[in-house]
Amino acid sequence: MTTPRPCATAPSFTHHLRANRGGRHTVRDYLEDRLATLDALEPSVGAFVCHDPEAARRAADESDRRWRSGHPLSPIDGLPIGAKDIIYSADFPTRLGTPRDWSPRPLIDAACLQAIQEGGALLLGKLTTTAFAIGGVSTQTRNPHDLARTPGGSSSGAAAAVGGGMLAAAFGTQTQGSLIRPASYCGTIAMKPTWGTLSVQGVHPVAHSLDHLGLMAGDLDDLQGLLGWLSVKAPGPGQAGRLLDDTPVATPPRRIGVLLTSGTDELSDASRTAFDQALERVARQGVDVVTPTRHDSLKRLCEDLERVHRWSLQLIGLEMQWPYRQYLADNDGSIDQRMIDLIDQGSRMSVSDARTLHEQRLGLMARCDGLLEELDALVLPSASGPAPVGLASSGSRKNLVYATFLGLPCYSLPVMRVDDMPFGLQVIGQRHRDVHLGNIARWWLQHG
Repeated sequence: MTTPRPCATAPSFTHHLRANRGGRHTVRDYLEDRLATLDALEPSVGAFVCHDPEAARRAADESDRRWRSGHPLSPIDGLPIGAKDIIYSADFPTRLGTPRDWSPRPLIDAACLQAIQEGGALLLGKLTTTAFAIGGVSTQTRNPHDLARTPGGSSSGAAAAVGGGMLAAAFGTQTQGSLIRPASYCGTIAMKPTWGTLSVQGVHPVAHSLDHLGLMAGDLDDLQGLLGWLSVKAPGPGQAGRLLDDTPVATPPRRIGVLLTSGTDELSDASRTAFDQALERVARQGVDVVTPTRHDSLKRLCEDLERVHRWSLQLIGLEMQWPYRQYLADNDGSIDQRMIDLIDQGSRMSVSDARTLHEQRLGLMARCDGLLEELDALVLPSASGPAPVGLASSGSRKNLVYATFLGLPCYSLPVMRVDDMPFGLQVIGQRHRDVHLGNIARWWLQHG
């Protein structure tokens, strides 16, 4: 099975508006292009749970009136966006990747959706996810680059819709690898900020200490403009200030550290070659590419990261006790055996074991902070290769859990291809230096 039309991410919404001279390039024009792509692809790709084109058209016309008057609500006024279906919306039902409607009453928007609508962005609809963003595999959604392949999970619909050009941007979430991996498979840019930087109020939880709200987009200006607006209008607890410079500058990294772990051991020869070539390209431009064999602290970190896979699952099980134990009492089949096992294991963890787990995590975070004082970024692939053929598996999480467990900001950049499929590069930065990491990502997309 192959895709019915050439697949590409949407043109830049930001650049579209910059080219708006005399109203020749309107928000409505941009939206209609996205809707035409949606009409062509969605029957085969299945990225949406629900959507409302007519409401989006009305909102686009209102946005155009504001731009013409010189009073847009924000730089993202008119941006067509979708939301993963674990994010509560006043306009759409929230099914959490299950057959049921779990929308709270009275209906409210999550903080991130309230923020974008205050900025005039167009929420086109809700996007598919696996059950509760942790269970099973979605068989509804397919990779827009090759319908025989998985789009990844659990932000399946977000990646497929943005990767296929149906949306300019989308909200996803990540507790282990649910944002970065599908972005890699579907050829989008993705950004997971420092943990706690963006509000997750109104986002259904998996594990509070690990849940991140993140973004996907086809264009970096669109993504960073949205990120900057959200960081002011929907900041996380204790956060303040924009996550975007007024004039972002592409900044080359001086030194980067390569994370070589059992995750990179999973790469095929072709995927490993693509990764090596991506590093060679930036090395030729003067970037010092540091491998574990050259740096003792980086080597020890790579060795210690092997424990993160187990620690991450333990923390998820511990923090899934609410509300998932209540769901188990009325399980309609949405809670699969893997989730049941995690909940059971978490319920049996002692207070002492839980305290030790948190202390081990904090210790590893401190070591990464120290290492990233001398290295501008850590790099590794965004997945274990291109999207696997078939829908039975959404792929390995091994390369994804490190940045998530440690709360570090990271980007997935679509700078590699293997087997004529997208393959992302993961660039990880120091906590709370998201702006600096964004400038490195900008340089990498231009030069890497």
